[in-house]
Amino acid sequence: MLMPEKLDVRWARCGEDRHWCNLLTLDLDPVKDKEGVYIIWNSKEDRNVVYVGQGNLYNRLEAHKTNDEIINFSINDYLFVTWAIVPEKYRDGVERYLIEHYKPFLNQKLPKTDAIKVNNPSNRHGT
Repeated sequence: MLMPEKLDVRWARCGEDRHWCNLLTLDLDPVKDKEGVYIIWNSKEDRNVVYVGQGNLYNRLEAHKTNDEIINFSINDYLFVTWAIVPEKYRDGVERYLIEHYKPFLNQKLPKTDAIKVNNPSNRHGT
């Protein structure tokens, strides 16, 4: 199967003012049946990425809310999170790109596939 070199995805934001979501207080019900990729970071200015992942957004993000290894990176009880809906056949490539690009604090295993570049969340208004 031929994989794209780049995907344009819509990164999620919260509220009417379209702010970055706080993982620790986020209501995950709206993403209960959604799947895709996500980025967790801890500094509004520096975009210090803590973790990159993929899968069922509700299950994965709910688990991260109580994961001490991730929570220890919070600043003032805040961890930013965004996600994008990505078809399963592209998720490994997108996750690999995000890990290589952001170099998250928590060491992660790279998926064994070619990276698929996506647009930077800070360059998009989200969904």
